[in-house]
Amino acid sequence: MSKQIREEKETQHDNQKDVAGINDLPREILIKIFSNLDTLELVKLKLVCKDWALAVSDETTWVNSFKKNLGTGRVFPSVSGSSTWMVEYMTRVKTARKWKKAIAVHKSFQLFNDEYGLVDLALVSFAQEKLLTFSRIHGDISICNVLNGRHQTFIPGNVQFGQISSYALNWSYLFIGNRNGEVFSKNLMTSTSSSSARTSILKFDVEEHLRNIEVWDLAISPRLDKFKQRIDFIAAYKNGELVCWNSNGKRVKSIHFDDSLIRIKSDFHKYIIVVGWKKLYKVDYATFNITEFNHDVDIENKERCVIDFDYGSTSVILSYENIIRCFTFDASNIERRELILPYNVHSVKGVVQTAPRTRTHNRETYLAGGDGLLYANILSDDSILVWNIRDNEAKITPQCQIFPSFSKHHPRIPDEYPVITCVALNASIVAVGGYNGFTNIYDAYTGEYLREGSIKFPKKMSRMYEHVVPNSKIILNEDSLATNGVTLCGDVAQYFLFGENNQESNASKKSKLSLAHSSSKNPVHQSIRDQIDDYDHLQETENRRRRLFEKYNGASFDNDEDELTTALAISESYHQVSLPSTQTPPLSSNESDPDYQLQLALELSKSEQTTDKDLEEILRLSLEEK
Repeated sequence: MSKQIREEKETQHDNQKDVAGINDLPREILIKIFSNLDTLELVKLKLVCKDWALAVSDETTWVNSFKKNLGTGRVFPSVSGSSTWMVEYMTRVKTARKWKKAIAVHKSFQLFNDEYGLVDLALVSFAQEKLLTFSRIHGDISICNVLNGRHQTFIPGNVQFGQISSYALNWSYLFIGNRNGEVFSKNLMTSTSSSSARTSILKFDVEEHLRNIEVWDLAISPRLDKFKQRIDFIAAYKNGELVCWNSNGKRVKSIHFDDSLIRIKSDFHKYIIVVGWKKLYKVDYATFNITEFNHDVDIENKERCVIDFDYGSTSVILSYENIIRCFTFDASNIERRELILPYNVHSVKGVVQTAPRTRTHNRETYLAGGDGLLYANILSDDSILVWNIRDNEAKITPQCQIFPSFSKHHPRIPDEYPVITCVALNASIVAVGGYNGFTNIYDAYTGEYLREGSIKFPKKMSRMYEHVVPNSKIILNEDSLATNGVTLCGDVAQYFLFGENNQESNASKKSKLSLAHSSSKNPVHQSIRDQIDDYDHLQETENRRRRLFEKYNGASFDNDEDELTTALAISESYHQVSLPSTQTPPLSSNESDPDYQLQLALELSKSEQTTDKDLEEILRLSLEEK
């Protein structure tokens, strides 16, 4: 009998060996299966066994999971700057939550020195809390605090500039070209509000044959060479002449092209990109060797031609009429991607994603998402087309298309006016501007409407209630974790911030430092006063808590608010008593360590008032795996 039972068991065991299990599937099939799961489930599956962990860790699994949960493509810009997909997911979700739900802070102020209410170019340094605006009519510049408009400085233009045809500037210099072929620079550091201060203006060395030839475009180095030897200023002339100068105004190099030059751009390190009527030119910054390619776009009106650059992937974006093309330069050839719009739709403006210079001038493909870079085209059908410059597809594939609609309080505009006046985008959102300061915020990947990014201007700014004024600029903080920016509309600016800004500005640090120095004259007395204040505060808090506890022990409450206050006091006391037992172990000192990043993200999630339980569970499981 026992022999028969043993034979039956062996037969069953042999039959089970013939049945394939899920672990017998190829890893490619496991990746396809796991790609349909959300992030929390992926982290749990990673703990099952080694084979599943390898399948979950595959990049394809995460790309598909991100696409399902967040709407991203295969390549997208990083928010966290981390190579760990879990950290990228956590950071992206938290940043999106701040844009959508955090408490908003707005501050409106007038640019009193902007005489005509026109802003043709603006620079913002959120780290230094500075805003610089430029008006091309007379070359006037206004500088103020971007948070509140204080400490305004006005630098007037000069009659020497003549009829300004092109301009470029950084925080130190203004670079001007006019219709007569003359080129000037103005030192903003030595300029004053007096128009008689002509010593700050330098007229450049221009060859005789370029007199009366209009300057079509200019480029200026973000940081000028202190030794005044290398090229810091570049000008493109209508007749095809490209001229380079150093900061002394001395001509370094001239190159002639058999083509009218529409736009120029340079990183002032590797190359100079030149766009002509017929061709694209890549000029080596050091050797001046030229590589040229046909762009095959019949440009007839340069004002309708939208051109931008991505130094990280060495790409040129050219939009004209209903054609959008992206040219990516290689060592010896060029790759072209394009998107043909409907025949009755054309591109009006184009904007590159706001990002730090390290991201726009370099590409770090090891980051989660492959370090993509978004681009937005404003179309004539009052929509916005968002796509990725650094995508690996054979043609331009739109990420989303947004048809904005503003609130009922938006001023009524004539039918011939475009609905969209300006746009800005970062790694998370797209900010769309209308009129009189109205701004909407949309998700950059799904096109979902998130919230209004503006409030009405104060009544004292009566011009905004008497006229229809288009927004001129929206500038977002280049830090992908920040949720603030500024909107410019005529001679009015509005700063906005959603939630708390975790990045303390350099100006704030200096303010605190100067305050510390000013109060250090009597350090002993100040220390005593601080200790007395702390003691009084602790005593008052303890007495208030004791009274609430006494009332809680048997006494009735006067109202619901009184009962809620008592409950909060009990909860606060409980957390303070239990705090030592819930402290997390010290973090690793190596910030590049994935373990350190996961622990840091977990701490941040616990510090939020609106903690997402799923996100916290994801991080906890990831740390257990480690």
